[in-house]
Parts: sequence; C-alpha cells; structure tokens
Amino acid sequence: RSLGVHAECYLDHQTRFKSSFPVTEGGTTLGEAYITRVGFSPDLNLTLGKFHQPFGTVARWHQHGLDQVDFPLALRRLFGGPLNQIGVSFDWQLPARSGSGRELTAQLTQATHRALFTENTRGAPMLLLRYKQFRDLDASTYFEWGLSGLAGLNDRWTIGAAPNATVRDESRPTFALGLDFTRLWEPTDRMRYRNFQWRTEAYYLAR
Repeated sequence: RSLGVHAECYLDHQTRFKSSFPVTEGGTTLGEAYITRVGFSPDLNLTLGKFHQPFGTVARWHQHGLDQVDFPLALRRLFGGPLNQIGVSFDWQLPARSGSGRELTAQLTQATHRALFTENTRGAPMLLLRYKQFRDLDASTYFEWGLSGLAGLNDRWTIGAAPNATVRDESRPTFALGLDFTRLWEPTDRMRYRNFQWRTEAYYLAR
C-alpha cells in the first residue's frame, strides 16, 4: 500500500532529527519531521516539529508497525486517523512509584486536524496531555495503562444546506478523552515464538 522512507540523524550526543515520507500511488507527503533534545533539563525531553501525537497507544505508531491492517475502527471513526500536527512536545520521566515507571507528555500544536478542527478559522492551538504508567509484573509479563486528553476550539459553523446555509461565528470547545490498557506475556527464553498480548483503548469525543 505504501513505501515508507525514514531518515534519522544525530546532530550531537543529545540531539537527534527524525523524518518520514510515506510514498503511495497518490504521491508523496511529509509524514514527520522533528528534532528531539534529550535531557533538555533533568528528566525532560523537548521535541519540535511535525510528529504523530500520543493520544492512546497506537495513534503514535506508523501504519506498518500496527498489529493489524489499519488503525482501529473507533480511532478512524472519531478522528479520521492518528493526530499528526506541528508543535512542541515536553516529555517528563516522573519518579518511579511502587515499582512502576511513569511518564507525562504535554504538547501544544497547531489545530489543523481535519476531523476535529475544520472550523478553527482563527488558528487557535490545541493542547494534548498524556499520562502513562507501566511496570514488569514478572520476568515475562508487562503491564501498562494510560490516560489521554486533548482540547481545542472551533469558531465558525455553517448551519443548514445551500442555498439557505448561514454562517455562525461562535467559539465552542472540542475535547476528547482516552483510556488505554496493555498487558503482554512473552517468555524471555521463547519470546520469538510464544507471546500473548491484550490491548484495549476507549475514546470519548465532544465536538
């Protein structure tokens, strides 16, 4: 279905650049292009550019890395596909608690996603937050859960159908919530041949 061209370059020991270009029958587009500064401050990474946003687990992945043929139907019905926008991302590695690793991501991006912000004519930005907690239950079992949320604005609405359509200038919020859960069992000595994975994601959208 597509040819993915990926490039990665380390600018120095703490800064790296990544990009991806999906090539399809319809042409070539810019998938991602971003710079990440690792250790921007203690336990904080900074990313600038265009990137897939982590609303849930699979939305961050590229299509060829999915467990199935396409992104989950619920994600495609509500969002049209993964979020992929230009902005800044802050990723914190929080202190471990009760043996669990914790991460917090905050992103401020352009709100240009067609399914969510078609009526965002003033260019108001979008805020995304994601909290993730994970731990190893034993040598072969891994557990992870996460919460995601985003918020933005739309300001111009077309009411009715032509020729009687009217345009209303009214700012209204758009927000979404997500909950994800993953459990993976993979024996350390047979991981290439035996594993069992359960992944569930739930979404709520108010537009």
